[in-house]
Amino acid sequence: MLARLRRALTRIPTSRDWLETALALAAFAVVVGPLGLATGLLVPEARPPGELALIALTAFFVSALSEEALFRGFLPDRRGGRRDLIPVIGSVAAFVCWHLVETIWLPGAASVFLRPDFLAAAALLGLACAALRVRSGSLWPAVGLHWAAVVAWQGWLGGPAFAALA
Repeated sequence: MLARLRRALTRIPTSRDWLETALALAAFAVVVGPLGLATGLLVPEARPPGELALIALTAFFVSALSEEALFRGFLPDRRGGRRDLIPVIGSVAAFVCWHLVETIWLPGAASVFLRPDFLAAAALLGLACAALRVRSGSLWPAVGLHWAAVVAWQGWLGGPAFAALA
């Protein structure tokens, strides 16, 4: 399993992989944007540039890279077909459950992480990241998508910054 993670971290994504990442981000925004705006999960509110830079840096290591390595790093490489479905579903379920567990040590997270609209968005993000990981064989497209979603949410759409969750 560690060999899979190593391969996923060292495989360089192709331009097609990055195009699929951009399309996945656009699709995620089209689905989650209206839902989040309608439910109040997303509230347009830009943070100051210095805070945005800190959010971007923290989101890369705390959310994107660490969570993708944990939840998608061990997925199978490019097999395709129904055989990928069970590990992908398991990955998505574990990712959603992780956000529930985080409320134990991040009490400020409970007001957001226990919301059905947040959990639905997390499930969609997890599914998109898993699909990118399996299709590309690389972890980096999933990391990129996850990072962009977190930075957009925390930086411009009213999501709580990491410091507010602790």
